[in-house]
Amino acid sequence: LVRDPAYSEYSLQKIVQRWVLAVFYYSLGGDGWTFKARELDEDQEAVSSSWLSESDECNWITTGERLCNNEGTIFEIHLSEINLSGSIPMEIFLLGESLGMLPSR
Repeated sequence: LVRDPAYSEYSLQKIVQRWVLAVFYYSLGGDGWTFKARELDEDQEAVSSSWLSESDECNWITTGERLCNNEGTIFEIHLSEINLSGSIPMEIFLLGESLGMLPSR
C-alpha cells in the first residue's frame, strides 16, 4: 500500500483503514474470493482483482452495496457475498465504531 503514489496525501484514518482491509484480505484468503454470480457485472470477473489496488478502498469491496459513508469511512462489509476462509483478524476493531455491521447471512 505504501507504493500507492497518493499514499503521502492520505489521512491517518485512511492509512489505518487501508491497512486493516489488507490484513482482512490476507487473513481470510483474499486470493480465492469470488462473488456470487448474481452480483457480478459484465466487467467484473473476480472480487479480489480490485483489492489492494491504488483505487479507493471503498471500491475494493464491490458487492453493489454502498459500504462507505460520505467521508469515505467503511461502515459495512458483506461477508456472505464473498467466498471466505480463515478467521476475522483482530485488527478489524481498529476501524472502531464506524464499522457497524459484518453481515454473514
